[in-house]
Amino acid sequence: MALNAYLTQVRQLLKDPNGNTYNSTDLTAYINEARGELATTAECVRLLYQFNDASTFTTTGNTAIGVAAITNLLSTTNIQVGDLVTLAGTIDVVCQVTAIPPTTPAGQVNITVPALANSAGATFSFTHLFKTVVGQETYSFPQSAWPSQGYLRVVQVKSISVNWGGVFGSNNLQLEKASFTNYNAILGYYGKNLLAQPACWVQYGTTFKLRPIPSAAYPMQLDTICEPIDLATDTDPEAIPYPFTNAIKYYAAYLAFLSSQRDKDAENMMKRYERSHGNSRASVARSIVPNVYR
Repeated sequence: MALNAYLTQVRQLLKDPNGNTYNSTDLTAYINEARGELATTAECVRLLYQFNDASTFTTTGNTAIGVAAITNLLSTTNIQVGDLVTLAGTIDVVCQVTAIPPTTPAGQVNITVPALANSAGATFSFTHLFKTVVGQETYSFPQSAWPSQGYLRVVQVKSISVNWGGVFGSNNLQLEKASFTNYNAILGYYGKNLLAQPACWVQYGTTFKLRPIPSAAYPMQLDTICEPIDLATDTDPEAIPYPFTNAIKYYAAYLAFLSSQRDKDAENMMKRYERSHGNSRASVARSIVPNVYR
């Protein structure tokens, strides 16, 4: 839902259609606070931060050390600033994504590259690689989840899968999640020199730890809960899906009434928010039939 639609809904609840009592700046702040609250409690902003997005691109000119543009991407799904990417062309190199400018033509990103002289017009294969580092136990959450699509940052990792057998290997193992106490007491018993394919993980603050400590660069896939970006204009992308967006107006109105010391009205809006929040969760938690043949 766009920002102006949220503002209209909140003003209707406040009986202030012309903004005589509540200005748009304050209401926008309340709406964004409501969106953040809903996203974390309902876990409705999910992003599969993964390793298996492949595209092709063509260089726009001779590429030297520094920043170069790549165009004609078939898809920019999950390409993030700071990602390491493998360019498999006439020269195999590893580069880093430096920018995805919103004003550039569709399908263009900027990367930091080593020397690739005389590569004008060369076509390369692009593969997103989010992978382990040999001997490294602790990893930070992705700092920039997918802002261009409305995902600000990762706040929780639900599960981790590790690809075994190359970038698109034959095995995709989902790791067991442990409590930090068990992780530290049992898995941590083995020293830093025990390297193998990871089988277990634990979240610790805004990081996660893997054991055994990786013995190779294994591509990873994270199922994550994200915080949405703040809406500042009507064109900013909304990552919160319907029907969860229905509850946002009630929480924003609750905050507005609190600011006016209208506690009883605020309490009423909170009840309506909780009811709408619960209905949204129920509507997406439909019963499923795992296998119709059993």
